[in-house]
Amino acid sequence: MQLLCCDSIYELLEDENFAEIMIVEEFDNLSSATQAMNKDEIAGFITIPENFSYHVWQSIYHEEDTSSALNMTVNEAENMASIIIESVVTTFVAQYNLETSIALATNGQAEAENQTIQQGEKVQLSVEEPVSAFQYYTIGMGVMFALSTAPIIATRAFKEKEQHVFGRIMLSGTKPLTYLSSKMISGTLITFVQLAILFALSTLIFGTFKGRDSDFWINVVYTTGLYSLLVGSLASILTSISLYANDNRTVGFFGSFVSVFAFLGGSYTPVEQFSEYLKQVGNWTPNGAMMTSYLQLLQGFDFQEVLPLMLRVIGMTVISLLMAVIIFPKRRLD
Repeated sequence: MQLLCCDSIYELLEDENFAEIMIVEEFDNLSSATQAMNKDEIAGFITIPENFSYHVWQSIYHEEDTSSALNMTVNEAENMASIIIESVVTTFVAQYNLETSIALATNGQAEAENQTIQQGEKVQLSVEEPVSAFQYYTIGMGVMFALSTAPIIATRAFKEKEQHVFGRIMLSGTKPLTYLSSKMISGTLITFVQLAILFALSTLIFGTFKGRDSDFWINVVYTTGLYSLLVGSLASILTSISLYANDNRTVGFFGSFVSVFAFLGGSYTPVEQFSEYLKQVGNWTPNGAMMTSYLQLLQGFDFQEVLPLMLRVIGMTVISLLMAVIIFPKRRLD
């Protein structure tokens, strides 16, 4: 540690970046510093000999072999603090020696590059507690059974047709799209109320989402509302298909396919344990997109950060509604 200017080491140790982890104190003599370290008042000390800077520059520019050296003594009992001191000083010495060697080799012509090295990007990490298994399966089962609302409503609509309820509604002068809209609205409201009751009772009885702030609940309301609209739109398109085809098997097929959606979406188990590809596919299913959104909200994400997934849900809703309107029969059915 010889090629070192003491002014530079002072500047390093008193830098504001180290103010929170170390306090620099000067001692008049070696015995005072040793006594303070023995009493565990300090973690270590650096001994700077008299005329140290002069001897260093003599060694650099006049190639004189001086015996002056910088000595560092650390308290072995203060292991972590000692490591910090030794690491800081050793790193600085190596950097100073390197720069000095470059300056000598280039006759002082080398200049340090005045540029900021991009070490990476700042990423804000969530400090929320990990999602518990109870929270995970509360959401997983909730979004799965909410999705089952769509085929149930469509099946009811087909029974209304068989019982001539739909025909009587049409004879009353009601527009066909009004009937379709009623299925959309009922599916939306039933889904929203179902999830609201689930989350509320789960929190009150089991404390599943206890301690969450108002922003979390507002985001949950937004997310649940969008999912409810999607389920309502699925109910409307299944209603249109069953009435147009005069066959309820399509609705039954979708009802059985809910279990497949539940698996891909992660309602049964986190699918990323099997394959990252399955997770990506699952995020394109209605319940999978909602599962990921709810879990991210639980981990402290804002609504803006789950918006890409919500845009998928909105896209599915719009497409389902357009197809439902196009397919829905515009005349009286037999």
